[in-house]
Amino acid sequence: MLAKRPMVAFGIFFLAVSCAGSHMFYSHNIFKLGVLLLSVILLYLGDFFFFHSEKLKKKSENFLSRGMPFFNVLLIGLFPILGTLCGAIWRPEYFSFYSWIEITTSIVCTLWLCLLYKNGKTLEDWNILWKWIGLSIVIATIWGLMEYFGLQPQNFNGGGGGRIKSSFGNSNFFAGFLVVLLPFFLQLFLFYKKVEQKGVRKDFLLGVLCMGFVGLFLTGTRAA
Repeated sequence: MLAKRPMVAFGIFFLAVSCAGSHMFYSHNIFKLGVLLLSVILLYLGDFFFFHSEKLKKKSENFLSRGMPFFNVLLIGLFPILGTLCGAIWRPEYFSFYSWIEITTSIVCTLWLCLLYKNGKTLEDWNILWKWIGLSIVIATIWGLMEYFGLQPQNFNGGGGGRIKSSFGNSNFFAGFLVVLLPFFLQLFLFYKKVEQKGVRKDFLLGVLCMGFVGLFLTGTRAA
């Protein structure tokens, strides 16, 4: 199944990264970044050895043509690193351990983006991914609700009632995760006519939006 539908693997790893949390590295998301790096490595190995759906996709009526070479996508994705490197050159005293985290995150996310661009070639592929991302939003918000009521998955003896962080260790990080994804799911719900025909139900999208907006509100951030 994964060989013919690699987007299932992408979705599973997206869910794993979204829900990855560690009590020891909770506030800085080092553990989550490590899970992301491992996911990208496994996906590239899978792309090299197992994913072989190219011929099937080209026969699909929903095959999406490519308007940009793979290498160009890689360069565009790496642009954010230029800001960090320029800052390191002009003000090296501000370059710290967290700057390396920023650089590593940008590189890993760009590699993830490039592999998505390569394998997401039909509407069916992307609809598979939307379902997994929506499920990730729901589970992350449920984690946050448990936290709000004092039942934190990483520490069941923790107190509740404050701003929720979910598995992200910081309310702003969790809010940023939701702020990026919720407008896109709202667009899917309102305007994407083919999404329900390909297996993503409108009531599922509505449920994702409701849960996501509740989670965003409980973060207590300016985004909320």
